[in-house]
Amino acid sequence: MGPEPVPAGTCNRQADTYMGSSGYRKIPGNTCDKSSGVAKDEPISKACSSARPESGKASHVIVSTMCNWGPCDLADMTQHEFNAYIMQNSYFSMSQTILLQLSDATIWQSSNEGFSWKQLFEGEAFLGMTMHTFSPERAYLLTNQRKIHYTTDTGRSWNTITPPMDPNNLGIPILDFHPTKADWLIYTGSIDCSATLSTSCRAVSYYSTDHGRKWKKIEEYVRNCAWARDARLKIDDREIICESYKNKGGSQNSGEYNPIELIAGSNYYSKKMKLFESVVGFASFSEYLLVAQVSSVSSEKGNTD
Repeated sequence: MGPEPVPAGTCNRQADTYMGSSGYRKIPGNTCDKSSGVAKDEPISKACSSARPESGKASHVIVSTMCNWGPCDLADMTQHEFNAYIMQNSYFSMSQTILLQLSDATIWQSSNEGFSWKQLFEGEAFLGMTMHTFSPERAYLLTNQRKIHYTTDTGRSWNTITPPMDPNNLGIPILDFHPTKADWLIYTGSIDCSATLSTSCRAVSYYSTDHGRKWKKIEEYVRNCAWARDARLKIDDREIICESYKNKGGSQNSGEYNPIELIAGSNYYSKKMKLFESVVGFASFSEYLLVAQVSSVSSEKGNTD
């Protein structure tokens, strides 16, 4: 897979060409006479920019800018070495597309297993990127503003979602995905958290059932909100579970003790029921919901069937 390697001693400069395979070959025993027609199996001239370096040489990186979502001319392409650390990488399964997040808050994409790269959305700063947990052709690029770039076709095209508020910087997952409804999202942003000494910093979660076209609030002062349904935890599609602070006031980032309750909300959290008090966290495991609770018994297990 990927570009063919170039013959030794060729491709010393980016603009060079080499003689490579035409894609045709003569099957042994075939009596076709090359002299009487077009010899389709003869090598053809190809651009070095689209080839793999010769065997034994390190692969350099070719970068193209966003040429209005069309192919860039060779003149627009430059040899490039990343000048920042790779912080995160993601691979679309069943494709050749890779995404990189660098320490300079940029995102890069390769559509040919890393042989060439282009920077996505130059000039924008990214907090991170995340793959859709249950839909492997989808990915989301999280900016430091009210904008999320997303793809539903392994990076062949990109669109934007406008979230209801700025992303949180509280270490809370920004997006949560539904296992059976690819367009159902939960987004957790924050209010009044830009100032270190804010007295009203809080996280707020919203849900959308139309891939971010419309958002509805779930809860404020939360540590985590997620769809209760999981791949093997087959419960109501519309149920949402939140780790919610008991006292809805002040700054949830102040460090003061504020017990966290585990709340299950059916019908998109419109009918709430407290499951546990003083929880440490929860996770789904197979067909079970596991909850860690601060009490005389350090943990509880709840089967939601």
